[in-house]
Amino acid sequence: IPIIKFKIRIAEDVLYAVKRVLPAYWPGRAKYRVRFSRPKVVYILAMPRTGSTLAKRYLGDHNALLIAPNQTYRHSWRMAVKSGSECIVIDKRTNNLDREKLKRIYVDYGNQVWFAGVIRDPRDQLVSLMETDRHEKVPRTEEFWPYWLEKCQLLFDFAKECADRGGNISLIRYEDMATNPNGVKYDFLRWLGIEARAGEVSSEYSNIVDEIATCQDNSEDWKTHRNRKVHKNSIGRWRRVRNPVAMRVITHYRKSTRVAALMERLGYEEDVKPVARDFEGMTFLGPYDGDSADS
Repeated sequence: IPIIKFKIRIAEDVLYAVKRVLPAYWPGRAKYRVRFSRPKVVYILAMPRTGSTLAKRYLGDHNALLIAPNQTYRHSWRMAVKSGSECIVIDKRTNNLDREKLKRIYVDYGNQVWFAGVIRDPRDQLVSLMETDRHEKVPRTEEFWPYWLEKCQLLFDFAKECADRGGNISLIRYEDMATNPNGVKYDFLRWLGIEARAGEVSSEYSNIVDEIATCQDNSEDWKTHRNRKVHKNSIGRWRRVRNPVAMRVITHYRKSTRVAALMERLGYEEDVKPVARDFEGMTFLGPYDGDSADS
C-alpha cells in the first residue's frame, strides 16, 4: 500500500508539471470559471503566531465542517471527496502561505476550494514569536518587518488573482475573533453557505483531538486550547514588553513608511481600528467601518 500511495503522488506531481508547462490547459476549465456556492475545502492562509490554529479549531467546530490533520493540502481534498457533499474540510498549515504552494492548490482545484486569510497585529505576533522556539525561519529581529510585509503582499496579490477568476477568499483579524467570537463565527458560517441557528454558536469549542492533548501530535501548541474558549487576553501584549531591546525591535516598523501604511490600513494603529468591508477583493469577516457584528 505505501508503494501504491507513493506512485499515486508521483503521478499527481507529473500531472501538475504538465499543467504548468501547458498553462492554456487549465484556465478554460469550468472549475476555474464557475463561482461555486460552497467549497469542498477551505485553506486557512496565515503566518505563524497569528491565531490561525485557534481559527481552525474554533471556527471549524461545527457538525457541517471537518478539520484536516496536519498533512498535505491534497490529503484535505481527499477527505472532502471521501465525505461527499456532506462536510466542508478546514485545512490549516502556515506553509500554505507560499507563492508556489498557492499556485499548486489553485491549479489543482480552482474555485472548488476557498481561502481564508488570518492576520494579527504584527507587534503581538512578534512578541509571541519571541517566546517560542517554533517557526525558526521567521525572523525575531528588525528583519521581521520586511518578512511580514512580503507575506501580506503575497496574500493580497493572491486574493486579487482569485477574485479576478471568480474565486472566494475571506479575511479574518485575530482581534475581531477574540473580542467578538460569535459574530465572526456567524459570518464565517454564512460565508460558507451554512446557516447557524440562534444559540448554536458560542465562544467555546470542543473539537480537540486526543493526539494534541497527549502531545502525540506536536504540530499544534497545546496551550492554545487549554481553556477551549476564545479570549482576548493576548491582544495588545506588545504594550506590556519591558525589555528595551525587544521593544526596539517591536517598534522598528515606524521606520518603514510602507509597513506603517499597511498597518494603518489593516487597523493596527495605537489601538485596533475597524477596516473597510471590501479589502483587496477579500470578504472581511467581522466588525468593519459602518457595521458592528452581533456579539
